[in-house]
Amino acid sequence: MVLRYTAVSALLLIVAEFPVGCAGNFAFPDFSASRTVSLQGVSNRTRTWLRLTPSNPGVVGSAWYSTKQSIVGGFRTDFTFRITVDLDPTFPGPCKWVDHAPTSCSRRGGDGFAFVVQNHCSRALGGGGGGVGYSGIQNGIAVEFDTWFDADLRDPYENHIAVLTRGRDQIRSEHGSHLGVSLDIPDLANGERHDARIEYVPYLASESTGHSSFQAAPHLAKLVYPSASGQMQGLGSLRVYVDDMINPVLIVPVNVADFLDLDEGTAWAGFTSSTGVSFQNHDVLSWAFHEYVSGEAPRSITGG
Repeated sequence: MVLRYTAVSALLLIVAEFPVGCAGNFAFPDFSASRTVSLQGVSNRTRTWLRLTPSNPGVVGSAWYSTKQSIVGGFRTDFTFRITVDLDPTFPGPCKWVDHAPTSCSRRGGDGFAFVVQNHCSRALGGGGGGVGYSGIQNGIAVEFDTWFDADLRDPYENHIAVLTRGRDQIRSEHGSHLGVSLDIPDLANGERHDARIEYVPYLASESTGHSSFQAAPHLAKLVYPSASGQMQGLGSLRVYVDDMINPVLIVPVNVADFLDLDEGTAWAGFTSSTGVSFQNHDVLSWAFHEYVSGEAPRSITGG
């Protein structure tokens, strides 16, 4: 059975479990009073939600919580998002021809959005189009929710989730630098509300490595065994959930303390998005973040 939370019920559970006001905890049931979120590019508040990018071609935006969050000991972030395409017949936007039906036209837009932790800049803004707003940001990790197929970026499919990092170098949206990718997800751009959870724990339990969603892409070796030798402290795991908060769609091995150059274990957390020749609205409807304190991070995948 799939466990599905509404945005309100999920945030009520988060606030009850991790009271807002504790160090590193915040929750936005909506964005009507979100003055602690720094908006860059075209990102803005629309009614009660955060619009990362509107349904216009060639735009890019980002949104960062104004205070750095401690991520080295683990964290959990929950958010609700919705991706829609404006259907104004006077401004229909480009059409993507469907591969299996060359006479049919899909109104699916591009390009997607990402949740990013980075220690580069409080006003970071990456590349547009297939860059999903994060490509070019240094010293970070991106979890992309991609809705458009870019062959030159080695996308596996138009609708996918991936974790990408190049350690302290610039993140690239090209999939040669992904740690893992999942196609086993709902249609991200179907206009419906979707609930997502991203959780990092600083250890790699056998339950994670044996899970069907676990991946360790070849790019991991470049991070674990850098040319400049260092002392690895062991790998943790990054888990991504969509709509089902029991079963992750993707688990990848990560060590944020070694992969990134952090400021006493802290980094900025936020979202990026972009459009290209194809476009759509990328909206975040609610967002909560919790830092795990020592010993608090759950060891069970289903225990979060």
